[in-house]
Amino acid sequence: MKVDSSGIDLADLKAELRARYGIDASVMTFVPKGETSYGYRVDAGGASYFIRILPEAEGARLEGVYGALAQLRDGCGLKEATPPLHGFNGSLTFRLAGHVVAVFTYLGEDIPWDRPGHAITSQELSKVASAIVRLQACRGVDLGRLKRETFAYPFRPGIEKAISWAKSNQSPRDMVEAEVRELVIAGCEEVLDLLQRFETLGEALAAKGNALVPSHSDPNLANMIFGPDGSLHLIDWDELGLGPPEHDLWIQPGARLAETLSLTASTAVCRASMSTYSTSTATIGLFRRSRPIPSASSSKSGHRTRSRAPSPSYATTCRCAGMRSTGM
Repeated sequence: MKVDSSGIDLADLKAELRARYGIDASVMTFVPKGETSYGYRVDAGGASYFIRILPEAEGARLEGVYGALAQLRDGCGLKEATPPLHGFNGSLTFRLAGHVVAVFTYLGEDIPWDRPGHAITSQELSKVASAIVRLQACRGVDLGRLKRETFAYPFRPGIEKAISWAKSNQSPRDMVEAEVRELVIAGCEEVLDLLQRFETLGEALAAKGNALVPSHSDPNLANMIFGPDGSLHLIDWDELGLGPPEHDLWIQPGARLAETLSLTASTAVCRASMSTYSTSTATIGLFRRSRPIPSASSSKSGHRTRSRAPSPSYATTCRCAGMRSTGM
């Protein structure tokens, strides 16, 4: 379980919340979630807030991302978007002790990833599909400063470093390191082959020059909260950017991908305004190979099963009201 090791002085944090937002925190509780961030639930005057703390180096980028997110909510009516609150000075973040801090309205704890079996109903999945299509259809807001998908694989240097270490003459420090080295050596040729195939596919997709759309980039089951009334809130928009439509579809686990594609194709927004919208099974496969995805078969220890590219049968689920699916 994640522990509170941010080093933030909670008295200082409370003082900043009071000065910057008028939030007089009566109770502050650490929330053990987040990969590179730390979180606290704050109760103050009958209201609740979620405080998110990230490395200070992310500050300038996140201010821009959160500003774009606010535009998507207010300019495009994307009610599922959850930008942080503005401080008294108009800023969406502030710095504190080597960190950047953002303050959000507390949205509850009904997160599909935390449910038994990571369960999500078809009705809830339909809401996710609708939100994704409306996000991708959003026009008329300034998103030009957001990062753009290049289809590049950012982890090649780390992979090559690990293989070089495994093949070195350096003596292992213990049995565990020796076993890891053997595993890396045994699988290195397959890994390098997969890496080359990934990069070749990425180059081919980049060369097509297809239009990019606004993308959450990580709408997995841990980044969804459903309110008591069934409303959907998408959280953790740190990687908001411009990418292909598939960037927000690949995350769906197993057979739910086909269901999501079908629901996406039947969305009224898609029929009304995105008749040229298309999805590519090859692109979905590219994103699935680039990182692990949550799945119902993941172990309770947090280890995730190896992801697979979707089968060609998924292509037929997108054919609806002018939507088309392509092999590439």
